Amino acid sequence: MSNYLKIVNKNKNKTIFVFSSANVPEGKFTGSKIFSEDWNVILINTKDNDWYLRDVLEGISRLSSLEHLVERYRKMGPVVFFGSSMGACGALYYGSRCNADYVFSFSPELKLGIRGGFFERECKIRDTLEFKIDYIDLIKDTDSKIYFFCGENNIVDSSSLSLVPDQDNLFKFSLINAEHVVVKEINDIFGLSYFISSIVSGGGEVDFQYLITGELLKYPCVIESLYQFDIEKNYESILNVDLNIKSKEVKSYVFRRLALYYSQQQLHEQALMFARDSYLLNANCGKNAMMYSKILFRNKKYNKVLSILSPVTLQASVELGKPYFQAYFIILDCCKKLKYKKEYFFYYYKLSKIVPINGALAERFSKYDQELL
Repeated sequence: MSNYLKIVNKNKNKTIFVFSSANVPEGKFTGSKIFSEDWNVILINTKDNDWYLRDVLEGISRLSSLEHLVERYRKMGPVVFFGSSMGACGALYYGSRCNADYVFSFSPELKLGIRGGFFERECKIRDTLEFKIDYIDLIKDTDSKIYFFCGENNIVDSSSLSLVPDQDNLFKFSLINAEHVVVKEINDIFGLSYFISSIVSGGGEVDFQYLITGELLKYPCVIESLYQFDIEKNYESILNVDLNIKSKEVKSYVFRRLALYYSQQQLHEQALMFARDSYLLNANCGKNAMMYSKILFRNKKYNKVLSILSPVTLQASVELGKPYFQAYFIILDCCKKLKYKKEYFFYYYKLSKIVPINGALAERFSKYDQELL
């Protein structure tokens, strides 16, 4: 084992090469526990968050080493390359070059350096790298079966996957309301090891019985408008979207941006209409609920806000493990306005369990407490 490569051979009939995500310390690896039981596991990391763009580390060519390992383990059964975010790019590049049987690429940045992407923020040596990869040309020339996944709430990832060409060995899926770490969504639903195993053992078939896939990738023009709105701050771009969209989730994403646009323009009636319709089309999207609630709060519809945000907040706490903190603040503000003492302290207690109540936050809530007591 080196600081960047670890082999766990369990003499299984399938092998997975797992590329670590960004900011995993030297000597540590992503996926060591997730894939520990059913696979031979090859764990790979890199340094400086270089997006696996440098082939040589510690004087050894990563490509040559992985080609040798693929040749060795292919005799035992299927070879799979896997990664998420930065690791997705590593798995995609080396999996294609090594002719892996399957590649699973979760939330890859196919256009490195795209504004709003993680490469721009996280790669520590991006200004000195000379080696660039055209991932689209790369995947056009591979026989590997490649599975791409992204979350529809991350428009940079959706923009990346919209570049994937239609090809028999390339499969792309977006998950409704999911964020960048879409791998967590799949792991929570299926167990990641089981999910990938079932596809490999089924010859490439994906069972979507419990996987909520969306249709955003079918609307490249919508993706471009949402990217312009969210990342480039070209807010008027959203006005050019054709609203005759069949997918209710995709339409809800557009309506949420329209609500924000009209809110910025101080056109409150239009903002409220689009925020309401966005929420009604896709009430399970926390961002839709938040947008609608903020506009309702501004219109002093406090009880309506509580009916929307309370279930969203509690569901997020239990199922996602990362509550919408802002939702708690709005709920507490509503309870204060309505003088709902019991409800206020109930949500205050819930919030105190997930975020420290100190400093300015403690001072803020101290004033609330005094007013309600």
